[in-house]
Amino acid sequence: MYNHNHISLCVDVIKFTIYIIWYIIVTIEFIYSTINVSSHQLIS
Repeated sequence: MYNHNHISLCVDVIKFTIYIIWYIIVTIEFIYSTINVSSHQLIS
């Protein structure tokens, strides 16, 4: 039982970490594309 709980806790932590990383990547991509659009508008 203890082992099972430990494993499921690890899985939760891994899922949470992956979610955080995905969120950060999406945020960075969004910011990057926003900056790109801004710089293109400045150039033209």
